[in-house]
Amino acid sequence: MARLNIHLAVFVTAFLIGVSAHARYASNKQARIDARHNAELVFLAEQQAKAVADIDKKHTRELTDAENKVNQLRADVERGDKRLRVAASCVPDTDATASVDHGASAELDRAARQDYFDLRRRAERAERQITALQDYIKNACLQ
Repeated sequence: MARLNIHLAVFVTAFLIGVSAHARYASNKQARIDARHNAELVFLAEQQAKAVADIDKKHTRELTDAENKVNQLRADVERGDKRLRVAASCVPDTDATASVDHGASAELDRAARQDYFDLRRRAERAERQITALQDYIKNACLQ
């Protein structure tokens, strides 16, 4: 009987050691799977962050270029290198003493010119921002 108890104790101990080893193996296997999965997630997050940074860099450069273009146009108009013209027609003056120089072209006054350039800059900015957002959605969100 004592021998049976010893054999039973040895068997139970071996069984428990085997169960414990299997549990450690399964736990280590799951830990390896989790580590691999986490590494993949980190890699994907890094790739997405790089894509977003590239999109931001590209569109920031395009926005800066567009603003520089508008500023250059403004400077050219101010220096007289270029003229800002408006398609307009002269309305005949009903005052008989006034005359209209039909050879002259209509020009915007200084305040209207400023408004024109402000609108032009805003339109360029809006276009670049919309393009950047579309690019971001296409390349970062839908990937």
